[in-house]
This record gives sequence, C-alpha cells and structure tokens, in this order.
Amino acid sequence: PYRRQRQMCIRDSHYPQRSAFLAGEIMTLADTDDFDRARSLAQARIQSMPDKADLWLALSYVHARMGQPHEALFQADQALALAPDEAYVVREYVNTLSRARLAGPALNWAQKNPGLFSAASLRQLEADAVAQQVRMADLPTRSEEERFVIADRALARYAILISEWEALGETARLDVVRLRIDRLWALHVRSRMAELVSEYEYLLEQGIRVPAYALDEVASAYLYLRQPEKARRLYQELEKQLGGSAEDPAERLHRQIGLYYALTESGQHDQATLLADQVRQQYPTWIYYKGLTQAVANGLKLESEQFYAMTRLDVDDAQG
Repeated sequence: PYRRQRQMCIRDSHYPQRSAFLAGEIMTLADTDDFDRARSLAQARIQSMPDKADLWLALSYVHARMGQPHEALFQADQALALAPDEAYVVREYVNTLSRARLAGPALNWAQKNPGLFSAASLRQLEADAVAQQVRMADLPTRSEEERFVIADRALARYAILISEWEALGETARLDVVRLRIDRLWALHVRSRMAELVSEYEYLLEQGIRVPAYALDEVASAYLYLRQPEKARRLYQELEKQLGGSAEDPAERLHRQIGLYYALTESGQHDQATLLADQVRQQYPTWIYYKGLTQAVANGLKLESEQFYAMTRLDVDDAQG
C-alpha cells in the first residue's frame, strides 16, 4: 500500500488536474487507515473540482472504509448526479447501496443496468433483497397480519428463485444453498415450524453446514415442536460459538431465555436454575457510553429481571 501511495503522489504531481490520479491518492490513504488525511484531501480536491465524479467516489470510499455506509452513500449520490451514464459510477453506486443495506434499491438499479453486472452478482443482489424483506417482516413494530403478508411474499419469491436457480446446475449451487438457509428465517416469522425443521434436517443430510445466524430460529422451532433436547443442543452450541463480548446483548438474552426453557422441558431443572441466576447477573443496570456524562438505563436489565421473576414462579418460589 505504501508503494502504491508513493506512485500516486508522483502521478499527482505530474498530472495535477487528472481526477482519477487524485482519487487514487485519496483511496490509497484510506487503504492505509489514514482516514483523517484521506478525508481532508478529498474535501479539498472536491472544493476545487466539484464537478469530478471520481473525487466524490473517492470520498465515498473513505467513508466506506471508516464503517460509515450511509455517509458513503451520500457521496456516491453526488457522483451519480454528475455522471449518471458512466458505467463505473453506476456500478459503484449499486455497491454502495448494498453496503448500506438498501438491498431493494440496489437490485432495482442493477436490473436497470444488467450489462454492468455478472449473473452471479445479480443473484447475490436478488438474494439480499429477499432477505431484506424477511428482516422487515421480523420487525416487532409491525402487526402480526403485516408480518405474515411480508413473510408470505418473501416465501413465494424464495420458491420461484430456488426453482429457477436449481435449473442452472452447479453454476448457482451455492446461491441456492444461501436461499434455502435464508428461507429458514422467513418460515420462522410465518410460524411454519415443522417446515423449518424439515428444511434444516434436509440441509444437514446434504452435508450443508448451517451458519450460526440461522440456528437460533431452528432451536426455537424445535422448542415450539416439543423437541426440547434438540433445542437444548443447538442453544448450547450457539452459546459456545457466540457467547462473548462482541455479540449483540439483546440477541444473547433471547437465546439464553430459549435455552432456559429447553433445559426445563428436558427435565434439567438444576441447570435451568443455574442459568437463570447467571443471566440475572450478566446485564448491568446502567450503561456508560463514551462521550456521555450520564449513564443510560439498560433495558435488558429490566428484561432479565422479568425473566428471572418468571423462573421463580415456575418453581413456586415467589419470594426468590
């Protein structure tokens, strides 16, 4: 990266008005994690040459490298407005939409410009868009009726895509696997637990390893179908894989509650009680965020205390 940076600086001095070379220098700085310098340089270049799409894309790249996908999208919007017919600008705009988790718009733009994307890239965008539908269906702010409508729409789309992509053979095999795994989430939202478990077991029979992000739904389905031992094994496997400081605390609490009920229904009451005690102690009352002078109440602490109270009622210990 440093050699590339030096080369770009030399080119910049030889061709001070070539925006592609200037953009290369900015992106090289971002590649070396020198974000402040990269951003300052990009802003200075844009100020002197605001009509150069390359420079806006370079600033977009800096923000993407900084983990700021929506700010990156804002900059890519400026580039697209300046050069809407440039293939590389449109392609980067679609990629930026995708990184910002705007899968639907990304797919729409790609479909309007199919010659800019490979068939594999279009399949990935299509799969992202359907998965986004499922995420929308799983939002707790929606009514059950709304959630079911969105989930049914996603499931219908999955059925079509799986059929079409299976016909492509080995070329799209991994894409089909991804669809089948993602569909587990949609089946869970729709409470079609028997189908979910059947699909999961089919994937296992095919030698396909189902990733951790989908196993929570599978464990929940086993618990729903009164198969607590299978649910327990999956929850405990997930705890080994994911139980750590980097995990979303809300997701971990949800999984721990599921494991508690799996243990209880498996007759392992001592382990269930021990788990309930541990959960109660794992979530602090207050959260201290960098930059804030006052602590913020932790909603998960209240949820964990409510869960603990329910576990005491389960064993007729109202005083616990």
